[in-house]
Amino acid sequence: MVDRADSGQRAEPAPHRKARPRLWRETNAGLRFVLGHRVLRALAVKGAVTNLALQLCQTSFLVLCTQQLCLPVGALGMVMSPGGIGGFRGALLAPVAGRSRSRRLGHGRTLRLVGMLTGPLALLTPFKAPGPLLWAAAAGWMLTIFRSGLANVLAVSTRQTVTLAAMLGRMNATYRFLPTGALSVGALLAGRLHLAFALGG
Repeated sequence: MVDRADSGQRAEPAPHRKARPRLWRETNAGLRFVLGHRVLRALAVKGAVTNLALQLCQTSFLVLCTQQLCLPVGALGMVMSPGGIGGFRGALLAPVAGRSRSRRLGHGRTLRLVGMLTGPLALLTPFKAPGPLLWAAAAGWMLTIFRSGLANVLAVSTRQTVTLAAMLGRMNATYRFLPTGALSVGALLAGRLHLAFALGG
């Protein structure tokens, strides 16, 4: 009987099991990286505040148009749909703006310039009233979402430029959590505000 050790056959070592990353540890690493980076932190705060405000406005528009202005469904769609058109056009023009401006200004300055030029036009949206003001407010809303669509593309390019390849996944996950989570907070806040005003009135 031949012994296995004498036959020249060696037992294969057990396969090395790669440790699975822990979710909370990876989440914490991404959060600390984003909040510890000056540019990424500014973009995260800006994105969260913008999403919260936009969701608050969109939820409030429905109550304003249907209950206070008593607009028909078709008119409500005509008032809200320009926002989608503006966002689509802004996303299409973002690569052009990025190429033409970023060489001289950089993505950060381009983002600020876009905000300065289009941000004041958002002040048209509170003037919703039957008549010409309704369409002026719709135009203001379209330009507001146009800025958001353009700025979102430029912001994504900036985030990917300043982030190390090893941290891209965790950075993107953090951004999905913070600005996207602000949408839910904005909708909830709008509902609570309208409920408070309804009970108070």
